[in-house]
Amino acid sequence: MDNFTQYVFSWCPDLLTNEERQAHRHLLGIKKLEYSDSDSMRKMLKAKVLSTDENVLKLLSGGEVQFYKTVKARLIADKSTERFMNRCPSCRELARTPEAKQCWKCYFSWHDKADSRG
Repeated sequence: MDNFTQYVFSWCPDLLTNEERQAHRHLLGIKKLEYSDSDSMRKMLKAKVLSTDENVLKLLSGGEVQFYKTVKARLIADKSTERFMNRCPSCRELARTPEAKQCWKCYFSWHDKADSRG
């Protein structure tokens, strides 16, 4: 998962549709199922985390990588999502978190600046 997609799924879930959030939860549930040794945990995950919604499963029909690519393309096409992104004022790289004040790529620090978004 690239930085943009990871940022959105970690910090801006409100930018996702309800089906996209459910699909992401479904994918996380599948990963948990792979590593679970407990029958009761597996049963709970299947009942409460994995989706049976037709629209959610359709989003995932192309696989995990395709799902994330499709969501990223939709969000990039929607220019209003950019206002939620915390970008480095120097190199414009996406910061690791919405509150970060130092760039992970060029190490520029904007701790003394008012608001870097824009």
